[in-house]
Formats: sequence, structure tokens, C-alpha cells
Amino acid sequence: MATLNILIGSDSFRKMRENNCYYVDKTGFLEEMLASTPPDVSLITRPRRFGKTLIMSMLQEFFDIRKDSRQIFEGLAISKNTRLCDAWMNKYPVVFLSLKNVEGADFQQALNQYKERIRVFLSSQKFLSESLRVYESDRKILSELGSGHGDYSMLMNSLETICRALEAHYGKQVILLIDEYDVPINHAEQNGYYKEMIGFMR
Repeated sequence: MATLNILIGSDSFRKMRENNCYYVDKTGFLEEMLASTPPDVSLITRPRRFGKTLIMSMLQEFFDIRKDSRQIFEGLAISKNTRLCDAWMNKYPVVFLSLKNVEGADFQQALNQYKERIRVFLSSQKFLSESLRVYESDRKILSELGSGHGDYSMLMNSLETICRALEAHYGKQVILLIDEYDVPINHAEQNGYYKEMIGFMR
């Protein structure tokens, strides 16, 4: 019997699988999600520490067109559904963004944290600002955001711009995963800038 490791403090699905760590198989969730017509929007609600981030990491690994995930899903429940895997695994561009650290004593601090999240994400997507399939205006905006210089309007529309650019580059709809979306709102309410944050989030 193989020895399984317990990985403490990590919510990376790939890291768990590649390091032969103990993992409760939740890939059946994919079959439920994709069984009929896939939803336009899904809200995953669970109590704290119930593995929401790990599930989203698993979804990213399953869908992301820039990854090769067959080996890390091997032996799990979803791997038995070859039809679904052939149709969905590593077939779509994915944006996975965590808002966990988007907080601050005032709105500007929180906005700066969001700007940094976008900058870090775009550092792994530099090809978008060079892709000729992407509108020139979007390439310019992505270049600004990627250098950390985007203005308020660019930041407010950043996810739409990123998704539009990815769809243009790959010719496929984008899967957007947002984790810890409630953190900026909770901190805004506690620190007196709720209206500003709600306006930005919307």
C-alpha cells in the first residue's frame, strides 16, 4: 500500500497530486456541474475551511487550455468519464483570481491591492499584450495593467478586458474563477468604504 503524505497549508490541487498527498476525491463535482447544460454562473458556497479554494484550483487544472492535466487526474472519479474529459479537459482559457488580500484601511489601499493581483496575474499572460488576435486597444490596456499603471477605469473593467483578450486569442469562451470575493466587501464594511467598494465590484 502506497504511503500518502499530508500536505499542510497548501490549497494547490496539482501540488497535492504530484506529491502523492492525501486527497479526498471531489472531482465528481465536475460531472454534476457539466452533466446537462453548463451554467453561465455558479456560486460555490461552503463554510470556512471546507476546501473551496482547493475545489477552484482543481477546476482550473481541469479546464485550463495552457496545462496538461491528464496525469494528475488519473485514478480519480472524473477520469472514468472519458467523454467528458475529452470534451472539457484543458480545452478552455481560464482566469483564476483570488481576492483574499484585497483589503485595506481605506478604499485606495484596497484598490492598490487589487491592482497588484491583476499585475501578478498578467505577468503569466504576457503573450496577450503581443497577440495580433487581440484588439490593439485591449493590448495597450493590458500592457498598462501588467506594468501596474492602470487607472481606475482600467481596473474596474480589468476582468472584462482580460476575458475578451483571452477569447480573442484562443477563439474560445473564457472560464472565470473568482475566489474569496467577499473579502474586499467585508473589509470595506468594517472600515467605512462599503459604497465605494460595492460600486467598484459591480
